[in-house]
Amino acid sequence: MKKIFSFGTLALIVTILVAACKKAPDHLIDAGSMTANAGGASFNSATCYENFVLSNTNDFYIKGTGTDGNTFIVLRLRGTRIYPGDYLIDIADSINGAWYIQHGTSWQARTGKVTVTYDSAGVATSGSFNFTTIHESNASGSFRALYRQ
Repeated sequence: MKKIFSFGTLALIVTILVAACKKAPDHLIDAGSMTANAGGASFNSATCYENFVLSNTNDFYIKGTGTDGNTFIVLRLRGTRIYPGDYLIDIADSINGAWYIQHGTSWQARTGKVTVTYDSAGVATSGSFNFTTIHESNASGSFRALYRQ
């Protein structure tokens, strides 16, 4: 009788646990954010993600995808890890970089700065940026990027 009671209790617990599980939503709850003024136009992102690329250098890419799906702001920070602080952009040294991309046309940053105010490794990074492209367009704004592999 004890075995039947124990099995029944175990089956009840498993049933409750399975019933309590919820299916993950089909849409993202939090997709990060990026807002900016880029090239004289307002930029609002649908998503903002951070990726890590390991190659000859360690590069962190923060990419804001505009709500139109054809406009992007990409920030590249080079290092073994992102730390709060300033990351200078200078096209001459090619260490850190930034790009404003609109409908397939890309404007690379000539000078600028990315300021990281918060970083939780492998979770999220937030901060601000401003840069001037090689075509003399300006971009400035803020971001909260979620880490995504």
